[in-house]
Amino acid sequence: MSRSVTNGLDNERFPYISANGRAMIYVVLDTYKNKWNLYYAHQEGGDWKRGEEVTIVNKNTNLLYTGGYCLSPDGNTIYFTTKKYNGVGGYDIFYTKRYNANDWTTPVSLGKPVNSEVDDINPSMSSDGEMIYFARCSKATEGETECCKIMVAERLQSGENFDEPKELPSSINTGCESSPRILPDDETLIFSSKRAGGKGGHDFYFVQKDHYGKWGQPKNMSFINTSQDDRFISVDVYSQFFYTDLKEEESSYDIYKVMFPDGFKPHNVISIEGKVVDKVGQPIKSRVQVFDAETKERIHFVAPDEKGEYWFLLTEGHLYDFSIQALEGNHTFESELLDLKVVDKYRREKRDATLSPLKKGSALNLDVLVFDEKGSYLPSSLKELERVGKFLREDPTRKLEFLLYKSDYKEDSVKSPALTEVRYDTIRVIKNVEEIIKVETLVADSIVVSDSTVVKKVEQQVVKKVYHNDLRQKMIRSLKTYFREYNVEDRVVYNSVKATDPRVAIHDKKNKEGVVVVVK
Repeated sequence: MSRSVTNGLDNERFPYISANGRAMIYVVLDTYKNKWNLYYAHQEGGDWKRGEEVTIVNKNTNLLYTGGYCLSPDGNTIYFTTKKYNGVGGYDIFYTKRYNANDWTTPVSLGKPVNSEVDDINPSMSSDGEMIYFARCSKATEGETECCKIMVAERLQSGENFDEPKELPSSINTGCESSPRILPDDETLIFSSKRAGGKGGHDFYFVQKDHYGKWGQPKNMSFINTSQDDRFISVDVYSQFFYTDLKEEESSYDIYKVMFPDGFKPHNVISIEGKVVDKVGQPIKSRVQVFDAETKERIHFVAPDEKGEYWFLLTEGHLYDFSIQALEGNHTFESELLDLKVVDKYRREKRDATLSPLKKGSALNLDVLVFDEKGSYLPSSLKELERVGKFLREDPTRKLEFLLYKSDYKEDSVKSPALTEVRYDTIRVIKNVEEIIKVETLVADSIVVSDSTVVKKVEQQVVKKVYHNDLRQKMIRSLKTYFREYNVEDRVVYNSVKATDPRVAIHDKKNKEGVVVVVK
């Protein structure tokens, strides 16, 4: 690690990296007082700044559980294990918040039900701050390894409190586990266990959730495990390295970054960050929501801060419905379908939003409204239709116009895979029609009658098949079916327009086809 964090002379141990990868806490040995002190370091411009002591936590250090701490996703809250305050019982989990460069609030207990009459230690926060993993022990002793159960609790909507903790499944909790570390993808867990097959003491194990959200079978991380107790580890947002402390013979401990080998890598993630403002550039109360577009599971529900700024991580392997909506008053919204089925590496993406008052003439491009090859809206579009339906529910007098546009219209008289639709055109054609007539000819004072063929031009009507790729009439029928179910079909009208229509052109510059909705 950077020399601003580890200097090669002191003992630095037990690193924990925040989910955004920009803050780290660790302990440094005070050789004069023979005690471990907690330090906090953060990044500026991609470089780690020198760590500073967190004095409010380090008071009465002998009552702290060394290594039993973690950071919130944004790196501004420390959760730690201690006996130093009046807790629920034994070791409890407390937290303190950073409000200046290195100023921290008075520690507060998480209280029940996370804290209990027995020892609750070693917290680890999910990247969205909604889940806390920790170890619950009948008896924990500082400096010694314990046999505990790994628990998880979900945050209540009320704020800092959590719901009743639940034990992780028996594939993880075999009877002697500790030190859970949930990784930034929220689908990978590293923990310590004394189960059979290890190298001795507690060893690190690696486990991931499957497609259905169930934990699989843990794998022994033999490439890093030792004959001693291996207990504290952390992973950065890039998901390429994990952080741990290593010791060379008689030298002191230092913090190292170690690359994951094949078969042990967590899922890749991307960070989404941005700022939400109104039309004059001031922060606006809003909510940022992310759903799995296929399962409809809510992934994130984020309230931007007082500056209007927000941040969260998304894990690869999913199709996400992303939207930003105002909490007060009628405003436009912004939405997008994020296809993260495959992510090659970590990256940051900006999603700033300007929300304007909803009034007559307001228009929104519905990026998340997508149709299949038969003209029916896809299930992944339901959240977008719900957002539009909210406009109609908020005001019973409001009417909407759906403008369906297409710029790559093609047609031909010959059917092809790209031209799935057919139109029947009645046309008038002039045809040459042969007609046999009788002709009288005078031959030798006798009249001879014979047949003669003449050609006449006759006008006829012909039905012609024209194959094309315009599904908009089927799309309209699909939308009508949706709004009919909510008894608002009389307040919605539909029009097929050209992509050059001014109402469309100003809202979409990249798509060849789509839908813009306009308030009437």
